[in-house]
Amino acid sequence: MTPTGGDSMQGGARGNRFSRHHLKIAVATVLAVLLFVGGPGYLSPRSFVRAWNLGHIALFYLLTDLFLQTPPNLDPKRCAGVFWGALAATLILGSLVELAQSRIGRLPDAGDVARDLLGTLLALAFRMKPAAGEIGWGRRFLQISAGLMLVAACVPLAIALLDEYRAASAFPQLGSFETTTELGRWNGSAASTPSAKVFRDGRRSLEISLTCDTYSGVGLKYFPRDWRGYSALEFSVFNPGTAPLALTCRVHDRTHTTARQRYSDRFNRSFTIKPGWNDIAISLEEIRRAPLTRPMDLSRIDGLGLFSVRLPTPFTVYLDRVRLVKGSGAQDTPVSEKK
Repeated sequence: MTPTGGDSMQGGARGNRFSRHHLKIAVATVLAVLLFVGGPGYLSPRSFVRAWNLGHIALFYLLTDLFLQTPPNLDPKRCAGVFWGALAATLILGSLVELAQSRIGRLPDAGDVARDLLGTLLALAFRMKPAAGEIGWGRRFLQISAGLMLVAACVPLAIALLDEYRAASAFPQLGSFETTTELGRWNGSAASTPSAKVFRDGRRSLEISLTCDTYSGVGLKYFPRDWRGYSALEFSVFNPGTAPLALTCRVHDRTHTTARQRYSDRFNRSFTIKPGWNDIAISLEEIRRAPLTRPMDLSRIDGLGLFSVRLPTPFTVYLDRVRLVKGSGAQDTPVSEKK
């Protein structure tokens, strides 16, 4: 017997549902494996780190959606139980995942559990289908709330992408500290914040609160890595005190990062920072020749740091106008200029 047109259409619809169901299973399986394999490294772009974290939302959305498809329609009286049960199961499973990750050298993150819960909440809000088919004000409120939480979860990714675009556009400028997002490019043991108290260019500098630790300072972590074609690294440091201060600058490349990170395998130089503004220029040729057994790879610079060593008392300095320059006028010693 030849199937009717209606039967063919129904068979096609079932086939499409079958294909989508297995595609969801396949994607969820890949995302689950990626919880324990791969992922961003220490020097991965911030946008990659933020995007990777959003994978928790996608995974638990798919897992919850697959669960909800088991009975395609739920009795409205059972919806509340399914809702809270799914959230509880997600909380338990997400916590177990973080515990398992800690056993393989990854740091547990409560934010990941929160993203797991958001993925489940999104599926419950948009994919749970009561048998009556009604969408009341409560479900609408849940959908709007879950949608707003998803937008909030994506904000860090948007900020990272924006700042990476700004960093690429401003290069060879490495630090002007005119935007709040720029602070995310820097890290270190010393507290740092943009300040309008003093500045070399623009309207802000980076205020660095040095401590009495063995090493206290800041480092540039996220920036364009290829420094070829430039002649010098320049930066300005303001010393608000009345006595000179010793600061050390260090630069290293990817080879140093992935090796044993010996002191002799990077650029290190100490400077005497006099009261007032000090404009410092360091020849990139000197930086290239700094490692003892090899030339530094200027196409893969991984880090720039400025730090103090065992200060007797805490001290505050201001950093501004960090940049690469071209030309032959680069100086290899700091020049103290007017306050």
